[in-house]
Amino acid sequence: MDHNLVNKNIFCLKNKVAVVTGGAGILGQEFCRGLLEFGASVALVDLDEARIDFACQKLKVDHGDRIKGFVCDVSDEKSVKKMKQSVEQQLGVIDILHNN
Repeated sequence: MDHNLVNKNIFCLKNKVAVVTGGAGILGQEFCRGLLEFGASVALVDLDEARIDFACQKLKVDHGDRIKGFVCDVSDEKSVKKMKQSVEQQLGVIDILHNN
């Protein structure tokens, strides 16, 4: 197989919305970065608002406003429903869920 013919856009996530739970942690931030680098808009979801803000500020340097932070306790159904509604209002319909 000629690898030069492989479609480089096969992993394009432009116009997709991703949610990353646990997004403020070390691995979560890297998952967010990867999704952003392939074009997705990302909802960084975590419990600690200060950590969310810090992580989002770091990622905004390279990716602008395609990253937004949301406080959510994923063990609480009401919190998850509220987060989903907020994400969809601010970023659009959710296409990708990464439970970190």
